[in-house]
Amino acid sequence: MLLPLILIFALLVGGGIWWALNRQPKVDLDKEAIAYQMPNGMKNENPNEIMIPVFSELTMKTGKNKVEAGLVNPEGNPCYFKYQIYLKEGNKLLYESKWLEPGTAIVEIEIKEKFEVGNYPITISVKTGSLKDPEVEMNGGEVETILKVE
Repeated sequence: MLLPLILIFALLVGGGIWWALNRQPKVDLDKEAIAYQMPNGMKNENPNEIMIPVFSELTMKTGKNKVEAGLVNPEGNPCYFKYQIYLKEGNKLLYESKWLEPGTAIVEIEIKEKFEVGNYPITISVKTGSLKDPEVEMNGGEVETILKVE
């Protein structure tokens, strides 16, 4: 009588341990991301640091809302990246990606609105999340640049 109870208890404990060790947080990866290698094979070789790309101006055609932009998470980074682009005037969100794995990039984005010809100051914000659990934030960064509409 005692043996079946011990077996049931062992199965429950074993199942609970297996579940706890094998559950992975669901990562909402950006479906637009592609495998990407930085120019000259540049990559992060220090697992204790996060490499954040530098951006020059982003260019968009008037009347359109697509922008060619290399939103990159360099190979070797110890974290996921999530990009947000804000119009500085009014701090209006123009674009937000989902998570990008290291070694991937989004090369074309769609801005939420169309602009007239001109230069618009923007902030590109890089949020980071641990590869083990993207809800655990790491160091991110912000880059100020221009959205140039031609």
